[in-house]
Amino acid sequence: MDWLFHHKALVITLIILIFVTIVYNIYDNNRIVVKQQIIYIDNLPTEFEGFSILQLSDLHGKCFGANQEKLVDLINGLNYDIVAITGDMASSSKDFSALVQILDGLKNKNHVFYVNGNDDKNIAYYQFSGAITYSGQQLSDHGCILLIKPYQLVKNNQTLWIINDLYKNDLKVDFGDIPKRYFVSDEDYFEYRHHLEEQNYIISHMKPNDIKIALTHIPYKLSNIQKLNAPPRVLHYSLILAGHYHGGQIRIPFYGALFLPDRLFPDQAYVSGLMNLYGIQQYISAGLGASNIPFRLFNTPEINLIVLQTNEINN
Repeated sequence: MDWLFHHKALVITLIILIFVTIVYNIYDNNRIVVKQQIIYIDNLPTEFEGFSILQLSDLHGKCFGANQEKLVDLINGLNYDIVAITGDMASSSKDFSALVQILDGLKNKNHVFYVNGNDDKNIAYYQFSGAITYSGQQLSDHGCILLIKPYQLVKNNQTLWIINDLYKNDLKVDFGDIPKRYFVSDEDYFEYRHHLEEQNYIISHMKPNDIKIALTHIPYKLSNIQKLNAPPRVLHYSLILAGHYHGGQIRIPFYGALFLPDRLFPDQAYVSGLMNLYGIQQYISAGLGASNIPFRLFNTPEINLIVLQTNEINN
């Protein structure tokens, strides 16, 4: 008690600091900021100059107001050409209702692309066969394009590809050449083989100078990029959009993220935002929600508006 009496001011200060931190983070977890980023692309066709991508990631079933009103109103106030949803949008109970509310509220949903995350893996579609599930059909019915194969956007005979990261077939990583013994049935294996052949056929008809944007949930590491840069470089992406890291989820002011899903005390340059990995640009969204622990600390939820422009230096 003597210690408390002599350090009363310190104790009161700590109590006030804890109280303010809690109140601020409750407020902060329930607001959304728009992070805008111009990304310069080599050989970008003039038809796609100023092409804008709205990226949504890692919602984890979180709601921002009744029927997602706060988030939907923010999105509808933005100008964008496509929406890129980079995974982990379902709740912990694997429910997509929070995402469906967003989809139903969008004014512009001409091209809304969705890829699986790690927490909601195989919920919308199966990774290896591309078969759409009941939940995936629900998303499709509400305006999502499930990116089970590369999607071609064409303007005046110029092409921009939107590609699911799982189809980096030339790397022989995760998706290619899986032995038959790993499948439950012959039917599952043959579905996988048919799906793989379909992806390879589409990729074989891509032109080297086509603009290729990959949507993935888990960001690429340097080792992935090294393989991607190896010949024949068919899938040498112009840009990779990723999520998963939540911006670190728990952040300390003036320092940054304490941890990522795969490491402690990460290099802050690789936590979120734009980075250049051996000549391939990757943009990581800090996302909207939280996982494992149900809050973000000093880490405002975000959506991302990415605008493509020609890299004039190389033109």
